[in-house]
Amino acid sequence: VYSPTHPLAPDTGIVGEHRQILYAAIGPGTHSCHWCGNEVIWMVGAGPVRGSLVVDHLDSDWRNNDLGNLVPSCQGCNATRARRVGDDEYFVTRGDGTRLRGELRECPTCRQNFVASPGWGRQTYCSYRCFSHRRK
Repeated sequence: VYSPTHPLAPDTGIVGEHRQILYAAIGPGTHSCHWCGNEVIWMVGAGPVRGSLVVDHLDSDWRNNDLGNLVPSCQGCNATRARRVGDDEYFVTRGDGTRLRGELRECPTCRQNFVASPGWGRQTYCSYRCFSHRRK
């Protein structure tokens, strides 16, 4: 949407409708990622930048910009978040929209469960943060 006076508008003046809707609802400043709780902040025209707030669509339909379908997310959670398919069946949605079967694992650092794709080899930690704080 062309909105050159919007606080999130880059030089082009074009701001995604989903960003406008969520910004109007939660306002400026720092927010928690809906999925992992890490702090994220609105950035003007931000792409995949660590710490930038990404508007995530809960139903993965980027055309559904209803406020109830939009949540703040960090870049990592938005790109590879898990969805539960059945009682014990998970899949991971990648940034390009493709889905991979996932398996539930426990992070040895924080002891929280996370979903990893078997195709990612020995993904042991839930995040880079836990990996960098592992006990040596």
